[in-house]
Amino acid sequence: KMAALSLTQFDRRMKRIFAISALQFIIKTRIDAVSHALAHSDRPIADIAQEAGFCDQSALSRQFKLVTGLNPRQYRQMMRDK
Repeated sequence: KMAALSLTQFDRRMKRIFAISALQFIIKTRIDAVSHALAHSDRPIADIAQEAGFCDQSALSRQFKLVTGLNPRQYRQMMRDK
């Protein structure tokens, strides 16, 4: 509504500008936020998941593994080992 575009028009523009769909952009933004939180805090993964807009920790874990190839716990450990 804010862009004064239909969903189809908005998605087309997102693909033209960012080369990904609006949904993929939202997921990428959420995963980026989760990655930062995992690397820079000791908060429980379930809390981070909810804060980033995932319905629960398992939904985050599935999506995170699809995007990064690691589960959130593995990612956190890898970042701490650096």
